[in-house]
Amino acid sequence: MKNLLKIEDKIVSEELIFRIVELAQKAILYEVSSYPTPGLVSPVSNGCHTDMNFYTFIDSTMSLNKYFLKTCIVSLENCDYDVIFNKLRDIGIEAETDMLERTNGVNTHKGMIFIMIVTISAIIINIKKHGKFINIRDEIKNLTKDLSKKDFDKLDEKKKLTYGEKLFIKYNLKGIRGEVEEGLPIIFNVALKTFKESSNLNINDRLVQTLISIMAVNDDTTVLHRKDIDMLYYIKQCCKNILNIGGMNSTSGRLSIDELDKELSVHRISPGGSADLLALTMFLSDVEKIIFN
Repeated sequence: MKNLLKIEDKIVSEELIFRIVELAQKAILYEVSSYPTPGLVSPVSNGCHTDMNFYTFIDSTMSLNKYFLKTCIVSLENCDYDVIFNKLRDIGIEAETDMLERTNGVNTHKGMIFIMIVTISAIIINIKKHGKFINIRDEIKNLTKDLSKKDFDKLDEKKKLTYGEKLFIKYNLKGIRGEVEEGLPIIFNVALKTFKESSNLNINDRLVQTLISIMAVNDDTTVLHRKDIDMLYYIKQCCKNILNIGGMNSTSGRLSIDELDKELSVHRISPGGSADLLALTMFLSDVEKIIFN
């Protein structure tokens, strides 16, 4: 196998890069394949959505691999964090354009594209540095240092605000920007732990259990697309209550998840940010087991 880069005794090969890209795609497909996932698209339900279904997500996911590959190459060929991040943003814009073409204008993976390419980049940088799995967090922080400040500074001078900028002004929520700036604490402190502790469950139920643990702590700005902050707090409390009665480990927990799914679907509430974090949790779990074992 041709080597793309060799650093002392650590070789970053095409085989390793293709494996990372494969794991990223697998994780995204696993997320949308799990059920019941409150308000979200699955093979069983379209959740709260009227403009997309399971196959829309499949079409969208199949467009992303080449951009994950580009992310790996950019992260191998450059050392400066600002240079890498600016190139990642360009890759992200390309990926979003391709995604929208595949889905006829439906946004299925915009948030996922951002956090996945940042995380893939951090993994490659970490391998170059001979880092341990946990050091991926540091590289994510390095890549996104002061991201919120750069993006949210001088909003009063802008004529047209993005949705995320409006939420920052209204609720002081940084959304996924804040999460990556802090090194994905929800994933490293909560979700990965839940996923590991749920190994008694089958893969579908492990994913659902992990999703509920994420929703219980995540200030998911996608919920605020149609509802106010009180609804976000309500959903978080519902998920905490579900976990307290066992979640997917108990009959009552499973019934409560079904009820929450119905409620969010009827009221057209999508915890899409939590879904993105679930896919990233699956990805990082595989990366730890397969790449950093």
